[in-house]
Amino acid sequence: MPMAISNARPANFPDRQPGAECETDQAQRCFKLGLAQYGQQLFAPAAENFAQALFFRPGWDAAWRNYGFTLMALAQYESALQSFHNSLLVEQSRERRTNSPGVSSKEPIKLEDSIAGATHMTWLNMGVCLERLGRTAEAADCYRQTVRLKPDYAAGWFNLAGVLRRHGTMQEVAACYRKALEARPDWDVARLNLAVALRKLEKLDQAIAQCQQALQINPGFSEASVYLLQLAQHACDWPLVAASSAQVDRITRDALSENRKTIESPLLNLRRHADPALNQRVAISWSRSVAAEGFPKFDQPLFRHPSRKRRRIRIGYLSADFKDHAVAHQIRGVLAHHDRSAFEIFAYACNPDDGTRYRGYLSQASDHFADIHGLTDLQAARQIFSDQIDILVDLTGHSQAGRPGIIALRPAALQVNYLGFLGTSGADCIDYVLADAIVVPEQHRQWYTEKVVYLPHCYQANDDELPISARTFERCEYGLPQNAMVYCCFNQPYKIDAGLFEVWMDILKQSKGSVLWLLQQNQLARSNLCQAAERTGVDPKRLVFAGALSIELHLARLKLADLALDTRTYNGGATTANALWAGVPVLTIIGNHWVSRMSASALHAVGLSGLVTRDIND
Repeated sequence: MPMAISNARPANFPDRQPGAECETDQAQRCFKLGLAQYGQQLFAPAAENFAQALFFRPGWDAAWRNYGFTLMALAQYESALQSFHNSLLVEQSRERRTNSPGVSSKEPIKLEDSIAGATHMTWLNMGVCLERLGRTAEAADCYRQTVRLKPDYAAGWFNLAGVLRRHGTMQEVAACYRKALEARPDWDVARLNLAVALRKLEKLDQAIAQCQQALQINPGFSEASVYLLQLAQHACDWPLVAASSAQVDRITRDALSENRKTIESPLLNLRRHADPALNQRVAISWSRSVAAEGFPKFDQPLFRHPSRKRRRIRIGYLSADFKDHAVAHQIRGVLAHHDRSAFEIFAYACNPDDGTRYRGYLSQASDHFADIHGLTDLQAARQIFSDQIDILVDLTGHSQAGRPGIIALRPAALQVNYLGFLGTSGADCIDYVLADAIVVPEQHRQWYTEKVVYLPHCYQANDDELPISARTFERCEYGLPQNAMVYCCFNQPYKIDAGLFEVWMDILKQSKGSVLWLLQQNQLARSNLCQAAERTGVDPKRLVFAGALSIELHLARLKLADLALDTRTYNGGATTANALWAGVPVLTIIGNHWVSRMSASALHAVGLSGLVTRDIND
């Protein structure tokens, strides 16, 4: 693909006028001074000196490249792009043995026309500029040209992998990281990124191995330690979980003591620690970081919210889960049942259309539905503000793919944390959190930066029209016993901990012929769970695994179970609600923070409080 780049001079480039002194000497002097200033991070004067060097010697490719580097440091990416482009024009011209075109050539550079040497660096930096400008497809072309010119250039493969995460397949991404590591085997960051790609390809054992190699290269690589813990949880590798947890606890403790943002996310911290005080500190560290990134650019608040008098209050729902996802299943009924005489409903999708019917359901249940996943935080905030939203409800928060930067700009007068992230946001810009008296008892309010609004009965919304498939399943279809107890847990495997699993095995031992029916999310977790069962003296064949189904079929399948066993530190949320909706009772242990009290809330709401226990013995 030809690069669509102007041949104009970069911004603030001086007009050429004849000088008395030798132009080559002047150019050399300015160039050397620019290099020295660049080395001292004096980017603005360095840019002026490189521009002066080019004023005297416009056909100097090295000056154009260094001018481009300096403009990149000044975040002037369009101008930097033009500088790199002019560098390529000069090199191309020299290769063809023609006169230097400087900045006057009108011929566009084509990917196939460049030469080797320093040119691969120029293409790499053009790709970086294009990425910064949001032109990621063009950036990918530049990176491909980089590695075509220099196949063993690790940075080219690394950057190409980064843009392919949005424009390619995960197989391509993993292949690019492997190429980067062939060229530079000791690159710890590339190994971590390969681990992330392998996890998405469901090659969990390989992902763990790459993460461990990254830590062998750099034992102090905190991001790798945190990710290794997450992988260990998903694999139900409990010895590795224990070892990694100790390391991550030290990393988090050090960050909090130094008032830094923690490496582990607030969501991961909720999964590990039923300690609302610690959960709050981690969430605050993340929210302060978001605010620090967003606000220094502005001397005063971007949006002022005058009082408005109109017939209906405008409520906006912001989510990265407007797709076939538990939050979408739960919130659809809320959107549909708002009193339209009092409220006007806006939905803002931070995720692309997944092509499922749920996107359509949510659109139909809203008065206005906007896809904002391609907008920057500032652009999205401006759209929300222009819609004159009175109350903005964040349905994602610190969970995966959340957009806290939008909320941090405060595009609405009142902002609310609900449903998607089940803990305090730690954000000054969020006014309220919707909860209930079980998930946030009165003595826990001190651990919430928001004002707690207590909903009656249960915090969790559910769709009272969620269909259950009419299909009748038979136990024999899933290898379940016809005349014995079927216990189940369809929570994600990362929620299962070693101590609770031993209790489940004790239950199986006391219940003749019974089985435990589990969600199979990856082969490694299945293998580790079977080995753990065998170590306790339980035949691994008494663990039965089932794959994912659509929500309607899953609810019908659930009816085969007799009793659902809940996980401990992080309960089932939608999973518990689904079991109850399908008519399957749930046995839970109430914990000490929101996500370890979710099932207790649901069970109290449906009159099954007797299934809420206080501890393992209970």
